[in-house]
Amino acid sequence: MGPTYEFSSALFNYRQQYGYWPKSELDFSAYNSKVIKDLQYKGIEEWNFGRFSDDTLYINWVHEPIQDGTHVGIVPIPDKKIYLISRYIFSKRDVSTKFFNKRKFIKENAENI
Repeated sequence: MGPTYEFSSALFNYRQQYGYWPKSELDFSAYNSKVIKDLQYKGIEEWNFGRFSDDTLYINWVHEPIQDGTHVGIVPIPDKKIYLISRYIFSKRDVSTKFFNKRKFIKENAENI
């Protein structure tokens, strides 16, 4: 779950080539649309840029539910989307991804939803 190697590599290459992070998802998509399309095949339903500084960028991800039709006894458990956040550090070319609280995700991304 989370960003693909190709996506992360393209993002770092963009930062290195232009000297700044992409200004928007559309800007990055114009730079490399293939890695964006590949995210959909990997189960990423939504993503958007979060906070950033000169060296660090955060990206919020929504991954499709992993388990289909799980049950406790005969009661079905609804599938839940998985919320993730990735931190990109350009100086180290480091990416770390962790689970993210859904309420906090929605609160921080209200203008994008």
